[in-house]
Amino acid sequence: MRVRPGLVLAAVFASLLVPSGAPGAPNAPNASANRHWIGVRERGDVRELFDRRSGNRFVPRGSNLLMKVREGDHWASSLFRPRNWNQKRVRKELTGMKRLGYNTVRVFIDLCQVDCISTSGGSIRRPYAKNIAAFLRIARKKGLVVMLASNDVPDRGYSNRVPCCSPFGGYRNSLWLTRKGHNILMEYWAEVVRALRRERAPLQVVIYQLQQEHFLLEDVEPLSLAGRLVCLRL
Repeated sequence: MRVRPGLVLAAVFASLLVPSGAPGAPNAPNASANRHWIGVRERGDVRELFDRRSGNRFVPRGSNLLMKVREGDHWASSLFRPRNWNQKRVRKELTGMKRLGYNTVRVFIDLCQVDCISTSGGSIRRPYAKNIAAFLRIARKKGLVVMLASNDVPDRGYSNRVPCCSPFGGYRNSLWLTRKGHNILMEYWAEVVRALRRERAPLQVVIYQLQQEHFLLEDVEPLSLAGRLVCLRL
């Protein structure tokens, strides 16, 4: 996983990947109870966010919440790590954000490599998911919308299966330009949602940011090729 230095506020919003109440969904809560607070609607030629509870336009105002720790040469967030989870501190931070007039908080579910979200078998660690679910419950009580953001598809169990290295150079090029990479991304987020639903997380407060920065690498294949036909099979 490559940790990009800048944290951008631009977001990609997506509806729930696994619909609430879908057949076979583990411990699926009532569909109406888990309806997202925030939706997307069209007003003329413009799409906007709106609050389903009031019908009013929704403008996110808030901040990132990180618990920064060092991991070798990189910074990581230990917010949801089982050994670092601090519910009292989380409650204090979210209370402070609410007092500032914020309505949204963005957290990174996988800004880490050590003691992180995934297993080597390609699943989500239950203790980690429990902490995310607990965070969402606190945020719901404070009336805060939570932007669940992915920094990168985790190495363990996911990005280590992305095709590499020709004609696609691995990492984001393989993730976004190959069918297998695309399927791994969908698989990852579907597993995240399933894990949270098992923990009865209040997903109605969630907005999903599937990747916090969208980019391709120009210095690796296929973008580095001077001339070659590359078939993108999506």
